[in-house]
Amino acid sequence: MQNLLHKMPGFSEARQAIIKRNFPVMLSGLAGSSETLAAASLFLNGGFMGAMLVIVPDADQVNAWFADMKQLMPERQVLAFDPAESLPFEVVAA
Repeated sequence: MQNLLHKMPGFSEARQAIIKRNFPVMLSGLAGSSETLAAASLFLNGGFMGAMLVIVPDADQVNAWFADMKQLMPERQVLAFDPAESLPFEVVAA
């Protein structure tokens, strides 16, 4: 599977950016589990010294990413933060 990742457009460039500490690194055009696989591979093989933050649009994707990352990186601490219960700037009480 790692060989397939290295053939993906932009993957090698993203890995080199991480190694050179050129942050932030953003990937697009991925779908399904290839997203989490690419993120985990870049994190584990890119020389990360700190944390990685992944932002997804909804709670379902938070749960899916969390489960996938726990499986792909069992030796690392993976955390999920609950999404906000209201939209930014939404009036929740008057």
